[in-house]
Amino acid sequence: MRLYVIRHAKAENFAGSDFERVLTGRGREQASMLGKYLLEKSMVPDLVLSSPVLRAKETAEIMCEAMQMGAPILEPFLACGMQADVAKRELTAYKDIEAVAIVGHNPDLTYLIQEFSEAAVLPFRVKKGSVTILEPEEFDGEYRIEAHEEF
Repeated sequence: MRLYVIRHAKAENFAGSDFERVLTGRGREQASMLGKYLLEKSMVPDLVLSSPVLRAKETAEIMCEAMQMGAPILEPFLACGMQADVAKRELTAYKDIEAVAIVGHNPDLTYLIQEFSEAAVLPFRVKKGSVTILEPEEFDGEYRIEAHEEF
């Protein structure tokens, strides 16, 4: 399974609660650009999973619309505070799907990328509105970082 690790786009700084923060105009633009980029590069995932937290959900919905695909599936394990080992276990349910995108939060996504790629330190920051594509290695079950783009 190829894995697209996407951090939610730019959200407002304050709301009633952290879970209610919506995307800013810039964030909506980032999410749309990200989806259009994947579509133009013929890298549209087969499935998009998203944190149910509003800013991630909005990112996933806008991105899916730009990629001309159906709505994302909300997965509670992708919410703020996700543990890399739990995510890795939960993602096995999707192992037969060729390409899966997950939309979530930092620092959780940084830890997940490190866990999958066995990188002690990433050569980049996982910024808002970015995608990191992890490609499975053929023989050892590990992943390598194939690409990283920021919008």
